[in-house]
Amino acid sequence: MHAFNNKFYIVKDFSERYDTRVKARIGGLTHGGFTYLADAITLAAQALTNRIEEARVLVVVSDFFPAGYENAEEKLREAIRKVERLGVGIIGIGVNSTAVRQYVRPNCVVESPYDLMKKFTKAFIEYSTS
Repeated sequence: MHAFNNKFYIVKDFSERYDTRVKARIGGLTHGGFTYLADAITLAAQALTNRIEEARVLVVVSDFFPAGYENAEEKLREAIRKVERLGVGIIGIGVNSTAVRQYVRPNCVVESPYDLMKKFTKAFIEYSTS
């Protein structure tokens, strides 16, 4: 699990157990800073390309308003195309925003944590049947 704002964080490494330390890191996440979304997607996908699993899926949770530099929207589209060419699937989760629909398919929009499971499950089924 990775997180980003102006920096990129490894919240949980692939080989790390999901324990109280990881839960504390997740609980300590805050939002803020610029949305360097293209950079974050590229870095997270690089971590996935080194994995041997047959299915590699990047789940991106964001408002999908890329910012931080000129042409951020086009850079995001380029990053998504590059990641897909590497064989990494992408599922987008738009937090209180439908902007995700401009960039990623399949996707879902969530407005509360309670929406997440139902809507993500639907998006994952769409991904796995495509």
